[in-house]
Amino acid sequence: MRKKGTNIVGDYFTTMLDITACQGGDLFKFGGDALLVAFFGDDTAISACRAAARMQQAIARFRQVEAFDETFSLKMTVGPGSGLLFTANLGTLEKMEYTVMGEALVNVPHAEDQAEGGEIFIDKAT
Repeated sequence: MRKKGTNIVGDYFTTMLDITACQGGDLFKFGGDALLVAFFGDDTAISACRAAARMQQAIARFRQVEAFDETFSLKMTVGPGSGLLFTANLGTLEKMEYTVMGEALVNVPHAEDQAEGGEIFIDKAT
């Protein structure tokens, strides 16, 4: 598949966000090529794990991507984490940013660091 880099990233994010939404998740933030999503309600851990598994299946579509006269193989790591979250709009009237803080944000990067490309690491709390 030969596409521009921005189209590839857009397709990737659209695919992953569609999966997230189908499992009841909401996007909090983009971080480079990463997504920070949260699941609310009953069975949040199960919903997050289902989304993680479906995301890993969907990434197969991006295994051989051509852009900038090169071929790239995209892989992802997923690290569901659980814990309390606090969300707020912080800043001034001129510059406001939506912020997420809490225990879950400590658990997620740790879980994701345990996974290698193509893997899901589910922490003990989840």
